[in-house]
Amino acid sequence: MSNNQICTRSGCGNSCYVGPNNYIHPFCGRTCAIVDSLLKSQVNTCANPGCTRPCYVELNGTQYSFCGKTCARIAASISPALPKCANCNKTVYVDFRGQKYPFCGVTCASLHNNSGPNCIRFGCNRKAYLDPADRTKSHSFCSKECFWMDGSTLNQTKMTILYPNQIDYEKAYKRFNQNLPNSTIKAIFRLQMPKLMVDKHLALKNEMARTAGSADRITHRMFHGTKTSCDPLRLITSLTPSCTSNCGVCGILREGNRGAHSRQGGGRMWFAKNSSVSLGYCDGKPVKTMFMVDVLSQTTGDILIVSKDEETLPRFLLLFQ
Repeated sequence: MSNNQICTRSGCGNSCYVGPNNYIHPFCGRTCAIVDSLLKSQVNTCANPGCTRPCYVELNGTQYSFCGKTCARIAASISPALPKCANCNKTVYVDFRGQKYPFCGVTCASLHNNSGPNCIRFGCNRKAYLDPADRTKSHSFCSKECFWMDGSTLNQTKMTILYPNQIDYEKAYKRFNQNLPNSTIKAIFRLQMPKLMVDKHLALKNEMARTAGSADRITHRMFHGTKTSCDPLRLITSLTPSCTSNCGVCGILREGNRGAHSRQGGGRMWFAKNSSVSLGYCDGKPVKTMFMVDVLSQTTGDILIVSKDEETLPRFLLLFQ
């Protein structure tokens, strides 16, 4: 892919790095990302006691808590002890953030997944990710990278119906059912929104993550209830919105969350941490609709209010009664 954008570090004239999903990073490489952060005095010291080196910085500017995997592993092993790999007796892998993974490395992860289903992205021959604790549950893709690549050419929303043996279904169901235990799920869809919408959202996420130090700190999975003009059960067979106007669910499926359509005034959009709160924004029809949305915010809370469309990205749709 041709790239005419120049690295944002002052004095560097190289072209920006282009990632596997054609996302153009703000820097040409990791060295410029680190130097830029150092010049702005935004790099923290490694969180491992006794280490004075700067924290690891990705080439998109995202900063981790440790200088490298060794310090992250040392800090993670202090308390409690590191668990064993789900495929062997070695201790699990720990990344720059200090996050613990189910396996000791790529080899054991691949061996564990060897008998599972294939990644559904066209052209990928790898196995889909399996839950290390329950091999009957899997993701549809082998990795996050394959998920984003799968939707990198979409010009309209792709809806995929999920099943109870899939990890995404289980996570969405548990989050929803926690506050609405008496509801009956009719269907859960994975949503892959159009490329233009996703690109704007990811660009803002990377920009905000450079200040926050991590994309995880500013990304919140929230609920958003909405009204329908159509019969939402039709989505199970059609996998595409049918209404052209005055339908909340079909509008969001086409265009995402739009502040211009908000009834709260001033372009503000409301999202709730608990599904029971968002239930009040659904209509009185027997089958109701609720979205699970990634919301970008520097703050946390039971309610998040944002005004920029790109601060939101619908990820799942639940039909229930």
